[in-house]
Amino acid sequence: MSHALRFGKYPAQRDIEPLNNIGAMILDELLAIPADATTATIQGVEMQIISAEQADQMLKTDTNDEKTHECILKNGRFLFESKNGELKALYKVHI
Repeated sequence: MSHALRFGKYPAQRDIEPLNNIGAMILDELLAIPADATTATIQGVEMQIISAEQADQMLKTDTNDEKTHECILKNGRFLFESKNGELKALYKVHI
């Protein structure tokens, strides 16, 4: 999937192509969110919980990978939206 930022054994191994600046900036903050967390705020943006179906639809509608980005980490699946290098929305996919 072209939208995914997938991380292996962070920080030793990263398989990211391409990793935009906002992705690099929030990676450590996303990793700090406990796997069972339902609330979190990163860079002033409150995390929202969405279903897997909602996440898949968001990624499907962003065919050029310009708005919605996915980050699959050991503590969860996250989507985020950014504009001009600034975080605008953050979502955690409920499993």
